[in-house]
Amino acid sequence: TGHKEVQFASAGSTSFDGVNDYIDCGTAIGTSFGASVSEITVSAWVNTDVTGNDSGIFGFGTFSNNSVMSLTLDTSTQLRFYTAVGYQTYASTLTAGRWYHVACTYDASLSSNEKKLYLDGVLVSEQTETTNPDLDGEKLVLGSYYSSSYGWDGKLANVAFWGRALKLEEIQSVMHKQ
Repeated sequence: TGHKEVQFASAGSTSFDGVNDYIDCGTAIGTSFGASVSEITVSAWVNTDVTGNDSGIFGFGTFSNNSVMSLTLDTSTQLRFYTAVGYQTYASTLTAGRWYHVACTYDASLSSNEKKLYLDGVLVSEQTETTNPDLDGEKLVLGSYYSSSYGWDGKLANVAFWGRALKLEEIQSVMHKQ
C-alpha cells in the first residue's frame, strides 16, 4: 500500500532455480561488519518466479541450519527481514514475474534500535530490535538463507550492502540509479 510500480533499469541479473543455485560470498563481508552491528543497509532488485515457497534473497549465518540476518519471502510471499532476535514482516504479498526494489536497514544509534523495511522506495514496516546482530565470521549467501533448502526461484540484481542505515531519500536515490 502506498507504493507504485517502478521500472527496473539494470541490463543484467542473476537467475536462481530455487533448488541448488546460490552465491556463497564467504565470511569476509560478515567479519567486516563485526560482532555487534550498529548500522547496516541492504538493497536489491528482486523478481520471484514462484509464489508460495520459503526462499532467501540473502542470508548471513553458517548456512548449515542457522541464520543471523536475512531477507526472505515466506510461503505467503510476504517479505521478512530477520535480525538477531526475530522477523519483521511486510504483510502485503509480492507478485511473481514483477521486479521490486527492496531495502532493509538496522540502526542501533537510535534509542529504539530500529529496523526498517522498504519496498519500491516506500517505508512499509518498522520495528524495534533488542539485540545488535553479530555477523563476525558469518557466511553471506545470496539467493538462499539458513540452508540450501531455502533457495531463491527467480532473479536478483544490484544487491548492495552499506555499513550505515541509509535514510529514505538515499534509498530512493539508490533505487533510481540502479
